[in-house]
Amino acid sequence: MILSQFDHVALLVKSVDSMVLRIDQLGFKRGKVEEFPSEGTKEVYVGNEDYPGRLLLMEPIGEGPYASALAKRGEGLHHVAVNVKNLDEYVQNLSGSGWYLHPKSVETLKYKFPTVWLARPGVPVLIEVHERSFKSADPDSSSFISLVSLPKLAAKPELFEVLGSKVIRSSKDDKFWIGIGSDQYEIREVISGESFVR
Repeated sequence: MILSQFDHVALLVKSVDSMVLRIDQLGFKRGKVEEFPSEGTKEVYVGNEDYPGRLLLMEPIGEGPYASALAKRGEGLHHVAVNVKNLDEYVQNLSGSGWYLHPKSVETLKYKFPTVWLARPGVPVLIEVHERSFKSADPDSSSFISLVSLPKLAAKPELFEVLGSKVIRSSKDDKFWIGIGSDQYEIREVISGESFVR
């Protein structure tokens, strides 16, 4: 297994602005709300921008894959992103693990910071993998999000363990949980904005 650094977890939401109101009430650090017309999204990161491990809230504002995903599956988990030092080596190490390269990777490999997308039939999450250097010797230290517990469904725990981040795990149930500090939050509570407490 090659070490990776948890970068962010992305949630599709109907309204970034309504989520920002709740985030501000709770006193969480956040970035500025930005629109990306080429991607078709309005986005905001929650957490300390100097460290990885943030929450990304994405609202579709135009046609495209994010609007399609929201229409098809509703609000919720879209992808989990990790950083690796050597993308080629990382992808080769995943051979036979059960993860497949998403066709979008052909395009995103050409980015200034190369990126691939991993997918698996029956697993409702994409894994976004960036080639970047780590900011610390312990790649998952100082992370705003301390846990991303993904629904087990038909996937075996090792499917998530092979990703190489101690933050990303298979859930013991079929729910998606995130941990902020020592607290765990179910995705529905994060999405609704009603409560960040389990």
